[in-house]
Amino acid sequence: MTFRRLVIAHRNEKGMTLVELLIAMAVTAIILGGITATLWQVFTVNSRSVNHMTAVRQVQSAGYWVSQDALMAQSVNATMASSAILQLKWIEWDGVVHDIVYSIDNNSRLKRTNGASESIIASHIDPAQTNCSFTGGKLIFTVKAKVGSGSTAGTESRVYEVKPRSIK
Repeated sequence: MTFRRLVIAHRNEKGMTLVELLIAMAVTAIILGGITATLWQVFTVNSRSVNHMTAVRQVQSAGYWVSQDALMAQSVNATMASSAILQLKWIEWDGVVHDIVYSIDNNSRLKRTNGASESIIASHIDPAQTNCSFTGGKLIFTVKAKVGSGSTAGTESRVYEVKPRSIK
């Protein structure tokens, strides 16, 4: 008996009209477009943020090591040829000699060489915009890092000014 009432209630309905179908498709397209744009924005902003934070970290690492060594230096050579951008020298109180050379290799990595010991202190360094100069008793170290490419590239540049302890 209940089934018969349902059939009677829906006897005059023949289905959806074309206008109703087009409106439903348009609403669905708008919702899907909004979801797609939101997801694209989340992924793009996340990549850009990660790349920028990586660039900041690399610049901070380079600045830390150069600043620490420059504070100890008794001799500064900031106008070196070849791939070396900076040479710092000092002698510890117990007679240990430190001769630190900073250079950028072909893979955009900033290297710190102390005798036979070599370590990579920063990556993604832009060799064209990273340099050192020594003026007015201060070492001025400019460093720039670029991570990624295109719209998600993250860049950071800083200028460090350090006054070495005593210049001979």
